[in-house]
Amino acid sequence: MSVLKLHWQFKQRFNKLDSDNYRDLTPMEIDERLNDAVGVFGETFFSDESHTQRLDWMSPLLYTETIPTVRVSNSTFSVDLSTLTHKYWHIKRVNASTDCGAIDFEITGHGRISDILRDEFQKPSKKWLRIVGLLENNKLIIHTDVDWDVNNITITYVRYPQPVFFGGYDTPEYIECTENCEGLLNRESSPQDLEITDYTVRRFIIELAVKEAHRILMNSGGVQLQQEKVNSMVNSN
Repeated sequence: MSVLKLHWQFKQRFNKLDSDNYRDLTPMEIDERLNDAVGVFGETFFSDESHTQRLDWMSPLLYTETIPTVRVSNSTFSVDLSTLTHKYWHIKRVNASTDCGAIDFEITGHGRISDILRDEFQKPSKKWLRIVGLLENNKLIIHTDVDWDVNNITITYVRYPQPVFFGGYDTPEYIECTENCEGLLNRESSPQDLEITDYTVRRFIIELAVKEAHRILMNSGGVQLQQEKVNSMVNSN
């Protein structure tokens, strides 16, 4: 969706909340609310495994790449995820190329890894072609059985969308930057549309952004404006 239409829809919904009480938001403020909403949506969506089975709405953001592994021990390998072409938002699928063939494996969290590695029915096993992954400091740690070669992994992931940018202003990051500022958005940068094309997801993001903008204004100047309106009505009678 074009950023112009995105801003227009945001303003239409925001004004329905009672436009008499609120000042106009600047393009930068609207961009910030929209980008925050995209982040909140991603965190909410990816936290539910039932959602992650359906990623067709993110097809423009899906990438598949193959990365070599580095052996750490006789049963552990490491993959540097910073070598991916894009910063990953969510990992959808990981496949290891081993001396026993290609094997899909799950990535678990720190809270479970110790129990899994001790459990006879869950720990890595060359016999049962079972591997366990762990994300740690932008690396993927791969736990295998002893003397098991893992040459590389093929990872399918969702990259972070480009930030929505209306244009015509310098972002705070650009203003505060003192060196290597070429990639930061500023008044000379081209507008950036929302890369998520699914209608339902776009509508959710806009509604979330509007609610957050309303909450912020009500917690700052919005309450004062409401009181001023009441006072003016009382004084006029």
